[in-house]
Amino acid sequence: MTRRIESIEDNIQRTLAEILPRRVKDPRVKDALYTITDVDVAKDLSSAKVFVTVQGGKETEELVMLGLRQASGYLRRELGKELRLRRIPRLEFIEDTSFDEADRLTKLLRDLW
Repeated sequence: MTRRIESIEDNIQRTLAEILPRRVKDPRVKDALYTITDVDVAKDLSSAKVFVTVQGGKETEELVMLGLRQASGYLRRELGKELRLRRIPRLEFIEDTSFDEADRLTKLLRDLW
């Protein structure tokens, strides 16, 4: 991965973290606790996978992810205003299950000992 792509990923992650709590009015997103854990941008900048962890259970997670997915067009436009890029990637919000998986593995290892 090039430094340029890494820089774009970092900028998208940081900018989304600033935009989401201030500009998104959807209560599913505004009132929830979530973290953008990673952004993975395609080499041609056509798309970006935005990984999100949500606190509060499965139902809350589903509502937040639905709200984020429905706001993706708006968020893309807002990113376009903030970032100096010729092409703003299409945003795809994905549930980040890596923390749940790590927790599950930790419990399994603990049970073995």
